[in-house]
Amino acid sequence: MVLTSCVRITIGDTLARGVERRPTDLSSTCRFALSPFVAWAYVEHRHEEIKMRYVMFVATDTEPDRSGDEGIGIDQWVDENDARGTRIEGQRLQHVRDATLVRVRDGETIVTDGPFTESKEWIAGYDILECRDLDEAIEVASRHPMARGGRIELRPFWNGEEDE
Repeated sequence: MVLTSCVRITIGDTLARGVERRPTDLSSTCRFALSPFVAWAYVEHRHEEIKMRYVMFVATDTEPDRSGDEGIGIDQWVDENDARGTRIEGQRLQHVRDATLVRVRDGETIVTDGPFTESKEWIAGYDILECRDLDEAIEVASRHPMARGGRIELRPFWNGEEDE
């Protein structure tokens, strides 16, 4: 969406690129129209589309898709989404055996090395997505190779509102 507004620039001010002088009567549209010592500038304000950020957890799964449809490779997925501007960043994570769990209980820091759950599924990586809405985030996630070989969890960044 492009909005146009009238702004007052007094004679002697440097006019910005793209500013045009308007000799027509603007008294009905601009409050500065009655002053004889002004140049009229019409400034376009671009309304930026609001995008939502999501963290996309890429996880292993004990039951991968066995349809034979391998989809696209990870390099192609990264290149496509970097070019679209929907992928802000992402990384593959070290194996779960290299994980460290940190908790504080009764004022004491408790550190546990290695996998801390007995799950066969674990987070293998993450990507930060910036999408118009959840539908676009789902479309992006569904094309990730691990949507077939593992599973994808999408979580929106916190919007500052309390949970209901």
